[in-house]
Amino acid sequence: MGASETTLVSRGRVATASAETGLSPQARWLFVALALLAVATILPEVRSANDASRMALTQALVEHRSLIIDQSVFVQWEDKSWVNGHFYSDKPALPSLLAAVVYWPIHALGIRLDFGVNFAYFLIVLLVSKTSWLGGAFAFYKGLRFVDVPESGRLGATIALAAGSLYLSYSAAFSNHGLAASWVAIGWYFYLRAVHTDAVRSSLAWAGLWLGLAGAADFPVLVYAAGVGALVLFDGRLRRGLVGYVVGVVVAMLPGTIVNYLVSGSVVPLTLVADYYLWPGSPWTRDELTGASRFTGGELVRYAIGCLVGPRGFLVYNPLLVPALAIAFGRLAGLAGTSGTRRPPFAREAAMVLACTAVLWGYYIASSTNYSGYSYSVRWFVPSLPLLLWFLAFAWRSWGRPWQVVFAVLFAASAVIALVGCLNPWSNLSVSQIPFTANLIEHWPQLGDLLPR
Repeated sequence: MGASETTLVSRGRVATASAETGLSPQARWLFVALALLAVATILPEVRSANDASRMALTQALVEHRSLIIDQSVFVQWEDKSWVNGHFYSDKPALPSLLAAVVYWPIHALGIRLDFGVNFAYFLIVLLVSKTSWLGGAFAFYKGLRFVDVPESGRLGATIALAAGSLYLSYSAAFSNHGLAASWVAIGWYFYLRAVHTDAVRSSLAWAGLWLGLAGAADFPVLVYAAGVGALVLFDGRLRRGLVGYVVGVVVAMLPGTIVNYLVSGSVVPLTLVADYYLWPGSPWTRDELTGASRFTGGELVRYAIGCLVGPRGFLVYNPLLVPALAIAFGRLAGLAGTSGTRRPPFAREAAMVLACTAVLWGYYIASSTNYSGYSYSVRWFVPSLPLLLWFLAFAWRSWGRPWQVVFAVLFAASAVIALVGCLNPWSNLSVSQIPFTANLIEHWPQLGDLLPR
């Protein structure tokens, strides 16, 4: 370690001041390549009711100065709420508020949102979704610079997240799941910064803000804000930043909460009120809404397995999660060590991440029956990717040279899966019940006779 570097030791972890300065030459080239990949992997048109609903609110805010989406071109799609005689987007408002900030000057230049390949939508995805994706990957890498792993591990784990997982696929369109994943990654970086530097209060305030933003975009993801809050609460050194952390979370939640109140007179998210979906001519019934029907017993077990390893299984579509989970569980096992046994670094963090992920995934598995609808794998689980794949970096230190070969094979498969997901994160399951083949057949119909459906 160079004499100019300040060594910081915290709970058995070693970090250097270089984590807060500069990038390695390889990292610079990596992020140049990722910036180019960002532009090349945008789906430049609204392809689902999900992003249509978000663009409806964006258009209403800019063009009509209203939360009511009655006059939006996207109002014809089914993802909407009916409140007091008007249609509103049923989605968390924060992503659309950010999109409106981008769309306002675009619209002033005469570039309008509409169906089909659309330049306004392309720019919104680029400046909100893709910028967040790149920022999340950058924060992910910077957080690993606080960790005692080789640079190859930092770069490899960053590439795994950014280009070898569904994090890439769900940044191709305007998706709250991709945004939430990005903001979780940034919040996690600020938590690590609080652990490893003297900037505890400011870092935790930023951590709370970003994790709160992730929850504001995708409400169940607040479980990770709660998990990090627990880590802060039970760490005597970090506890002095707890108030700022909580304030950050609350501030992030305010815009969406205010919108909910303005629409319905309640702070309860619109998506949680079944009555708002039962508008005249609605295709929905109460038992079709997520949370209204669920499996029990053996059916629940089969559904849970299908969510993880079936034709839409999240582990199948993110192969690098398997070794990452193995490492995280290994760290968790270290918590059982006696006081005379040195616990592995980040054992408590592994416990938090695994516990919160189990809650998040378990919530969706227990309250749904449709594998997240028309989507590429199970989109609900995407915000977990930065925290789980973060543990992958330790493989370069623990598993030696054979791991490099295994990683190359797994990454090659993962990158292909992620890129096919960019063709359409909202897979057309009427083409095939397997999202991977559905995306391929939709773009190259001649493959229909060769691929399973």
